Amino acid sequence: MKGKFKIVMVYSKWKSLLQINWFADDAVRRFISREYNKEMGEFVQKLRRIQSVFAVDHLNELLKELPNSYHGTSYTFKRAFSENTMYGYAGQILKYAGIRQNQMLYFPLLEHGILYADEFDAVRYNLRHSYIFQGRYLEDKWNRIKNHRKAYYIGPYIHYADSIYSDTQIAEIKKKLGRTILLFLPHSTEYRNINIDIENQIDGYIRKQKENFDTVLLCVFWKDINDEFLKAIDRKQFKICSAGFKLDPLFVRRLKSIILLADEVLFTSFLSSIGYAYDLNKKVVADVREDILQGDKRFAAFNAEFMKYFSAESDCDDKERYEYIDRYWGLSEKKSPEEIRDIYLDNKKLLIQRLGF
Repeated sequence: MKGKFKIVMVYSKWKSLLQINWFADDAVRRFISREYNKEMGEFVQKLRRIQSVFAVDHLNELLKELPNSYHGTSYTFKRAFSENTMYGYAGQILKYAGIRQNQMLYFPLLEHGILYADEFDAVRYNLRHSYIFQGRYLEDKWNRIKNHRKAYYIGPYIHYADSIYSDTQIAEIKKKLGRTILLFLPHSTEYRNINIDIENQIDGYIRKQKENFDTVLLCVFWKDINDEFLKAIDRKQFKICSAGFKLDPLFVRRLKSIILLADEVLFTSFLSSIGYAYDLNKKVVADVREDILQGDKRFAAFNAEFMKYFSAESDCDDKERYEYIDRYWGLSEKKSPEEIRDIYLDNKKLLIQRLGF
């Protein structure tokens, strides 16, 4: 065990050097993290058996078995392409293109979420490797990077995912739910917890709009699911659902089903799923709290912009809203299976020609 700890310390120290070579980086990560990857893989296999988006109590019990994070790092499988092991996005895109999952090593890295910084963080981004983005809002920043690698743009990741429910199942569930509003809350991360008064948020919106809903769906992120939270939620007022744990490949499939079940989607802060709901032809509404609008300067700016286009008081037209979503989520950038395969083959060819450099 002592020898392995030394290997981990050496890898941490020389991480930036190892990242120069893609194949060497992957080999070292696989070697020093093999026990963690195996344990996490077995845990995720249990989660994959959850098919219902409403099985939140079952998910809560399984999350109590979550393995410890690897030396304080965030939850990913430790590979050179760790980014592509999250949320099931890359797996669904590969499937869409008819590419085997075991070929993920050669696929560009996917940018997750929206970048709130002025520049790319070299700690988070492997700037020596090609990336896939949804929209082109980062294009100029990427091109300013010295010796930048290729960037590809493919539109909303949700477009490439299969719903975990069939069309028939969606119709049957919607019939039971009636007119439905789906609420996405700001969520905690592995490094920061968030608390919010859910009842006041949703009650305030419904009173303001004078709309009637048969069901209020509350989508909860895995990090916020625990015994205390579930006991505090009024199950009569909210029907709780979740896309599951971040490393479960079914995450994006559950997320797509959750959005498909809604008639209207209410966001209380700027989140990745805004563009997904819009792409799935749902009515998107922004209702951001004042403290968020007055908070962190960069994040507040994104929220203010979101409110401009999608608040109930917005006077923007459909064209303006489309252009806003297109900038971040790339509605006009969607690719065919053949085009995704071309991206994969292009990146694979470059990696092999450069011998991983």
